[in-house]
Amino acid sequence: MDSMLKLQNRSSNPRPNLFARNPKPSTTTFKYNCTIFFSLLFTLLLFLSYSFFFSSFKSNNSNSNFQNHQRYRIIIDGGSTGSRIHVFKYRVGSFDFGKDGLASMRVNPGLSSFAEDTDGAGQSLEELVEFGKGRVPRENWRETEIRLMATAGLRMLDVGVQGKILESCRKVLRESGFLFRDDWASVITGSDEGIYAWVVANHALGTLGSFPLDTTGIIELGGASAQVTFVSREPIPSGFSRAVKFGNTTYNLYSHSLLHFGLVILISLCCVLENVAHDSWREALLSGDFNLASQSLQAGLHIDPCTPTGYSHNVESWKFPPSLPSHKSQHKYTVQTRGNFSECRSAALMLLQKGKEECSYQHCDIGSTFIPKLQGKFLATENFFYTAKFFGLGPRAYLSELMTAGQKFCGEDWLRLKKKYNSHDEDELLQYCFSSAYIVALLHDSLGIAVNDERVKVANQVGNIPLDWALGAFILQTTADADVQKHGWIASIFSVESPTLVRLIGILIILLFMAWSISKWRKPQLKTIYDLEKGRYIVTRAVECRKSVMPLPLLAIENSRQVEQAMLNVDIVSNKKRKRCGRIFRFKNFGEDGYPVMFTGAFRENVNALLEYANLESNVGIGMPMWSFQLEVHHQPPLHILMFVIEEPIEASLNRHCKHCQYVGWGNNFICNKKYHFLLPSKEALATCTSCEGCCNDSLTRMNNGKSKLIEFQGHMMHGVFHSNGFGHLLCVNGLEMGSNLAGNQIMDFWNRLCYALQARKVSLNDISHKRGMELRLMNGIAYGEPWFGRWGYKFGRGCFGVTQSMYQKAIDAIRSMPLYLFIHHISNNSNHDIPLICSRYQTLSDQSLVTLGDLFRYMLELRSRIPCETNIGSYNTNALVETNCRWSPKRIEMATRVIVEALKRTEFRWISRQEVRDAARVYIGDTGLLDFVLKSLGNHIVGNYLVRRSLNPVTKVLEYCLEDISNVYPCHEGLVSNNKVKDKYKVTRAQLMKDMVYLYKYIIDQKPMIGSGFLSAISLASRIILDTKYLIKDYIGEVPFQVELASDGKFNLYCTIFLRNNVGSNEYFNNIMPPYECVTLKSSATINDLKLEVEKNFKEIYWGLSSFVVESIGNSNYANGSEMVFGLVEVGAKIVLECNWHGDMIINMIEKICESDPNNGIVECTCGTKEDDGERLVSCDICEIWQHTRCARIPNDEEVPHIFLCKRCEQEIVQFPSFP
Repeated sequence: MDSMLKLQNRSSNPRPNLFARNPKPSTTTFKYNCTIFFSLLFTLLLFLSYSFFFSSFKSNNSNSNFQNHQRYRIIIDGGSTGSRIHVFKYRVGSFDFGKDGLASMRVNPGLSSFAEDTDGAGQSLEELVEFGKGRVPRENWRETEIRLMATAGLRMLDVGVQGKILESCRKVLRESGFLFRDDWASVITGSDEGIYAWVVANHALGTLGSFPLDTTGIIELGGASAQVTFVSREPIPSGFSRAVKFGNTTYNLYSHSLLHFGLVILISLCCVLENVAHDSWREALLSGDFNLASQSLQAGLHIDPCTPTGYSHNVESWKFPPSLPSHKSQHKYTVQTRGNFSECRSAALMLLQKGKEECSYQHCDIGSTFIPKLQGKFLATENFFYTAKFFGLGPRAYLSELMTAGQKFCGEDWLRLKKKYNSHDEDELLQYCFSSAYIVALLHDSLGIAVNDERVKVANQVGNIPLDWALGAFILQTTADADVQKHGWIASIFSVESPTLVRLIGILIILLFMAWSISKWRKPQLKTIYDLEKGRYIVTRAVECRKSVMPLPLLAIENSRQVEQAMLNVDIVSNKKRKRCGRIFRFKNFGEDGYPVMFTGAFRENVNALLEYANLESNVGIGMPMWSFQLEVHHQPPLHILMFVIEEPIEASLNRHCKHCQYVGWGNNFICNKKYHFLLPSKEALATCTSCEGCCNDSLTRMNNGKSKLIEFQGHMMHGVFHSNGFGHLLCVNGLEMGSNLAGNQIMDFWNRLCYALQARKVSLNDISHKRGMELRLMNGIAYGEPWFGRWGYKFGRGCFGVTQSMYQKAIDAIRSMPLYLFIHHISNNSNHDIPLICSRYQTLSDQSLVTLGDLFRYMLELRSRIPCETNIGSYNTNALVETNCRWSPKRIEMATRVIVEALKRTEFRWISRQEVRDAARVYIGDTGLLDFVLKSLGNHIVGNYLVRRSLNPVTKVLEYCLEDISNVYPCHEGLVSNNKVKDKYKVTRAQLMKDMVYLYKYIIDQKPMIGSGFLSAISLASRIILDTKYLIKDYIGEVPFQVELASDGKFNLYCTIFLRNNVGSNEYFNNIMPPYECVTLKSSATINDLKLEVEKNFKEIYWGLSSFVVESIGNSNYANGSEMVFGLVEVGAKIVLECNWHGDMIINMIEKICESDPNNGIVECTCGTKEDDGERLVSCDICEIWQHTRCARIPNDEEVPHIFLCKRCEQEIVQFPSFP
């Protein structure tokens, strides 16, 4: 029966022959074919390897010859005033711009002067070519490249004239005997000229190839143009951006040439050079385009403030430009010189700002040209240098010094100047008044460089390297040629003419033929049988081996069993906690422009751009997205901290109304869809987390009543929160004294950078900082006139208990200006004599007179910042080292301390190892135990006038010591070295200083009844007003977040907001409020309907309560035709108000839904004048249910609110209510 079943199964097989010779491909056949394939592949790789090494050997030999061979290159600089040849002698990778490696020669005039005689341009180069032949050996002529690179002088000519001049020069260069191609004679762009100058400057400074922001920018003032080139962090339009690669570093440069803004000063030459900017000034002077302070006295008479008084102009010899009308050029002009630096500077500025009305960018500093904000260090070269050199100014001179020298020069009489500078040519001397004023107008008035800015140095060479742009061109061309030579072996193999490629193709064909032949000759013999018992075909290979052959299906089954068994034996490891990895950011630079990302959009766009660089914490389990950044505080010793960013959707909040917005007066702000929490977690918050692995997957971050515990934790180093509309709150800052790794000012600097980078709108904070029972906002207000957070621009935001800004400022002024002698006079009649003693102590220590209470507290706070902890200024004080159970006497410890300090003095304040200090001290102290004890105790302690520093060397892991002289740190340091007994008496420690501050705070500011009087009670009132001012606000951006322009991609920006209109009924609560303006980006072809849709989309993304609003109209006009173009109706960057209606059934609950203030909280109406909840403790009247402050109701803060409370008004009404009969 089984056989019949198997035969029936056979009949279903499509093959009619049971013993057919055409079986299906078997696994054995596949393996055999693979063996042949890999054998051939191995042979091919062997041949390629041989070819590679052979070619590499040849390439290395050629590279070696290329690098060791002495080479030459010639560049001719076709400048506007003259042509200069540079002959470079070099080896690849080694440049020498000294006398041996660089030879130069100059001829006048420039190529642009041959516009009328183009053949003369080529003849002017013959002398330069002969100079080059004399510097290059004859055998090297044919391999020495010669290039002509013309600059601004030729760029100003017509294209046709340029071509004729260049062709004339090419004829001479073709016949020179040097290696030359026609395209090597060209007019370079001004951008190229600036880049070449930037390259040679950074090569000379050693920064070429380093980090882009470490490079130095270049400002070059040539004869006919000025070039500005530097690495900018701002986004740069494509027309001004250039990428330069050097080594493995790519530099994105801003580079632009300002044509017609050049300036030429004669440099130890006996010829007069044409001054383009000066000629522009002459044209403007005669055309009357500029309205100067000194105007024409009569028709035809013009005042020239840029020439010293007494010089007589020959106007007829001036070359009038074509732009001057013919009737004016034929007019008889009289120019009267009256040198005035200020008016000349104004005239130069007018020239630089000419055409600014045509600016199409965000800002144009010079004419209509886009120039980003100058960043980093700069070198000012060429005519900047010559002008500074004439006035005797050094390379580090400030612009203010040039201004002073220019004012003096312009104000001198011309005859005196000629006598004083008799060695200078008259035409050369004539230009220095204008050049000094022009440079100040260019650098300071136009480019925004401060007059005392130390970032700008004036130089024409660095070391022995001249800052000539031609050297930069040589560096880039030579390094590019070296890269081509280095990587040219691949091209040598695969080039069409290469014999290696022909051999490779031939051998490949032979190998393929051999493989085909072998496969035919060794074709495997297979046989197929049908197993009646198994009911399947079995394919086996016919081999002569006597070993048993396992049929392929059985082999396949066996292999499958092994695979299955292997899968069963796999050790399935549970998911380990993810090790935190990724990029580490520098804490001190985080948030700066361009680090880690360019922040160019609106707030929510900037947040999303920042989070692209963060690590997404996927194993948090708090129901909210969370990211982390690793921040490096300092490298040695290594200190890293984490910053968490948590996105809190409004659905995850128990109360969608923000209490911080209500307290600070932003209750009318709309509720946003999202909040972003920025956290620098404290040690306590991370104490239960693993240091680097899965520190977010902890109970600290789990949900607690719908809220993350990490968000609710109060002890973070920093916790700030932003709404998605850009309004934010700084909730806490905890510095070193709270156990943080960072000081408070470091945290605030970080927060400030973050707010600027993200382009937050406004940020508030609640200043409740205190120290040793003293309120710091009161202490800093008395000392500096502003709170501690005022250093970062935080100002009065909202006062509690009805305090206004004017009240706050008057209280500050009153308490700061309180005279000290009044305190001493009033208190001398009381039993408290400590306050006069304290005032006298610090008056003696101060070098300036302390007149008011503000002076005293300011001096004490500044003194506290300069005195280290645990300090006692005096002799070798060892009290801090002696313990109660110490086995060495104080005298022996003091002796050992002296020996160790003297040993450290002999090292000249260098760091030395602990063993070296110990060995030097053992010469005098034999007790090694005593030395070890003192060395251990001396770390970071003050001994006499020295601070003994101790640190672990991060490389050698050895303790090291050094001394630091701190005698100049303390204001009372004179007493350390002199016998001034008065100042010796008043030396103070940090502990004593803090004790005195607490005492003054307690008995003057926070007054006690024991010294209360009419005079001192005013201090208590002013102090109370200052303490009631806790909410501070900083406006980071303003109403409009950032300036925009018509972009190159055809898009433009508008600033839009909405005005809500309730068609159902009037409701003043939301009819009078509007959200801040948001930036909306539209295509230039957008219509009115597109604008409405884009506004709806943006505002629905930001605000939670605007999910169903619809834009009806724009402004006060209804555009019936929604297909009208927006661009024709509205200007770019305009502010638009769109009117909206609500649809649906949500209008009834709209007040509660849309704004941050919660109407269900009740009505606040306190006797102090407060109308809104200000975060202070409130109590509600049980009759009228109106809230007021417990303090105003005379309920002390340490007492509980009574169960039944009646306000005064309700009490009076009850009293006046007639009693029942």
